[in-house]
Amino acid sequence: VRAESADEARTVGDLARSYGADSRVVRVALADKGGPEGAGREARREVLARVARSYDAPILLGHTLDDQAETVLLRLGRGSGAHSLRAMRQDATDREGIRWIRPLLHLRRA
Repeated sequence: VRAESADEARTVGDLARSYGADSRVVRVALADKGGPEGAGREARREVLARVARSYDAPILLGHTLDDQAETVLLRLGRGSGAHSLRAMRQDATDREGIRWIRPLLHLRRA
């Protein structure tokens, strides 16, 4: 969606490898539904789930406390009611058995 995305992905991949982590940069095509942000989120989620299954490993996400606040506000704005207050869980397993962990959820982005 953004011109600089590919360069950012390569930089993060290089950083991860410098710490000894396995890293893959995967280009995705966005669907037309859900707008660019929603389509991007869904495409990333599908790729991450595929990798998690291939490694039989959890996915660690970089969401912060600021992202949590944004999620709550966006859900409230959409009229999600009490469900909005739950926002993102720090550790959740989805229906496919993939574990999604947000180890930075208690930290501010700064």
